[in-house]
Amino acid sequence: MVVDANYQGSTTNTLVIGQAVAAVTLGSLSQTHDGTPKCATLSTTPAGLLAILTYDGSANCPSAVGSYTLIGTINDANYQGAATNTLAIQPVLPFLTQQPQSQSVPAGTNVTFSVVADGTPPLAYQWRKDAITILNATNSSYTLPGVTTNAAGAFDVVASNPYGSITSMIAVLTVVLPPSIVQQPASQTVLVGSNATFTVLATGTAPLGYQWCKNGSNIGGAINTSLILAGVTASDSGNYTVIVSNPYASITSAVAVLTVNEAPVSRIFVVSTNGMSGGCIVVPVELSALGNENALGFSVTYDVTALTFQSAQLGAAVASGSLFINPSFTNIGRLGIAVSQPSGVSFPAGTLEVVRISFLAQPVTNTGSTIIAFADVPTGRQLVDSLANILPATYAAGTVTLTPVDYEADVSPRPHGDHAVTIADWVQVGRFVAGLDVVASDDELLRADCAPRANLGNGHVTVTDWVQAGRYAVGLDPVAVVGGPTAEKLLASRLLGAKVLGAEAGDPIRTLAVGSLSGQAGQSINVPVILHALGDENALGFSVAFDPALLDFSGAVAGTGAAGASFTLNAAAAGQGEVGVIVAQSPGDLFAAGTQQVAVLQFVIRREATNNAAVTFSDSPVVREVSDPAANVLSTSHVDGQVAINPLPVLQIGQQGGSVVISWPAASGAFLLQSAETPSSGSWDPVALEVVTNGPLATVTVPATNTQMYFRLQGH
Repeated sequence: MVVDANYQGSTTNTLVIGQAVAAVTLGSLSQTHDGTPKCATLSTTPAGLLAILTYDGSANCPSAVGSYTLIGTINDANYQGAATNTLAIQPVLPFLTQQPQSQSVPAGTNVTFSVVADGTPPLAYQWRKDAITILNATNSSYTLPGVTTNAAGAFDVVASNPYGSITSMIAVLTVVLPPSIVQQPASQTVLVGSNATFTVLATGTAPLGYQWCKNGSNIGGAINTSLILAGVTASDSGNYTVIVSNPYASITSAVAVLTVNEAPVSRIFVVSTNGMSGGCIVVPVELSALGNENALGFSVTYDVTALTFQSAQLGAAVASGSLFINPSFTNIGRLGIAVSQPSGVSFPAGTLEVVRISFLAQPVTNTGSTIIAFADVPTGRQLVDSLANILPATYAAGTVTLTPVDYEADVSPRPHGDHAVTIADWVQVGRFVAGLDVVASDDELLRADCAPRANLGNGHVTVTDWVQAGRYAVGLDPVAVVGGPTAEKLLASRLLGAKVLGAEAGDPIRTLAVGSLSGQAGQSINVPVILHALGDENALGFSVAFDPALLDFSGAVAGTGAAGASFTLNAAAAGQGEVGVIVAQSPGDLFAAGTQQVAVLQFVIRREATNNAAVTFSDSPVVREVSDPAANVLSTSHVDGQVAINPLPVLQIGQQGGSVVISWPAASGAFLLQSAETPSSGSWDPVALEVVTNGPLATVTVPATNTQMYFRLQGH
């Protein structure tokens, strides 16, 4: 339309504004496959415009190997434009990140080769040995179980994918064999001066090494398959082995023993034997002869505390020969012997008994051995042939094993003892003597009855047996093999009480006496037993008998003259009026000469007693006997005693002025005056007033009171 004052006019039409053309650029058109999506890049000019990118028509980025058509199109109202190109995803050829490794292994080992490969899948594997395909070996690892030497070789693997392949480095498998001994060195016996050779045969992977040993120690320079010992001596004897080794293992052979013998020589030896102590033992001496020996001489030595020589005689093999012995030194344990065949006659080859020596075996308390050896005094060692040529010989000692037998005084532990005589046996014999234990059998009696020693007993068990047991126990006498009477004898000769058999007229008098004393009913008394000793007494035993209706036995102790002595009391029959006592000094010790109080017997006079009570010696439970230190019975007189029982005193009560006078016979003995207000109360108190003796009476003056009082005498 025209807008002008001078003009008019108008028209109608359409204005079209078209899209501008924009440029599209595609990039990253070649990429390497790795299994992840691969996307191209798109840019626009002007920049930043919206656009659509497709891959073979798909908006998704591809990941597989291949070529893809790219179309990039502007998606903007004001612009237009497009571009086309190709995206190429390239494959990865196989490559190895870990190669298989060479190995050296012992036969029998499981072996595994492995490889690590990468590249575009799928990956495939093929193992080869010595460039030859191994059937079914198609994994990344290959295992050979329990390999042998046939498994050795060069191994590799071909890794491949659809786009290519790669071959690994070669891994060499070496199968080694440890050493193995197929022929062991052999033991051998050779003579001194000869050669000895040990040889071993071994297999295994080379190189093989050898080291010979003697008694476990390496022999310097002995590193070959054979060990040669030239001119051997006795010191070469021993155990030999060889260690075979290679770089992979070692093995030690079996032991080969080398025995080196001296040239054959005759051998003279004592035959070891055994026997019971206390009896006769025969010890043979034998000759291992080569057949050219005619005579031999030697001395034997032995322990005289274990063996005493008795005799010697020819052995059975030389019954026609001659025997000479020299017993001059047998007191110190040496015996000389010479044995010969007749002139021109030789001992036959072999082992022969040439002489038999008899010994008396001394008693022993434990099983043990003693040696009989060869010596040259008084007779020198020598072996000769029939031409008087001296022959080489060896001499070997022997042993005699002695086992213990039963011994006198061996009574502990009961009932069989222990083949030893100790303090325990001394104590047990003392218990037999005291009657505290009873001998249970003839066998036990045989051992308990050990005195007199010369006779191995006398048929009964008394103090002398106790003394002899003590002498054995402390070693004053050597132990003796059991013997003597096998049954207990009657003691009629000892029941006389006045004297033991064996005393001779004019002998000094040794007396054992029971003391006599007096007392009142209810009173305690101590009755001494006195030994009038001559100074040669070691021990004594006795029993005393008394009337239990008059005396109650309350005990016994060692007297002042037996201080330090062993004191044993048997009061088992005290209720029947019998007690026994044994008293002994230590073995070898003596009671001093003179009057010795050896025991004190304690009694209480019964209240109802009115008659005198005799205390007399008896032989039950302990037989009367006195012994010297050598266990000999000593002649002894026994003197009985008596307890004079005085009547109970009667109190007399009178009045004198303002006092009460109480009196009783002074001859009654020691009494204590007591008082009580009520006699039935049982509470009696001593009267603390002076007792005055006035002629035949003992008197106490008590001040008078208005209280009724009762008085009594209490013995003490």
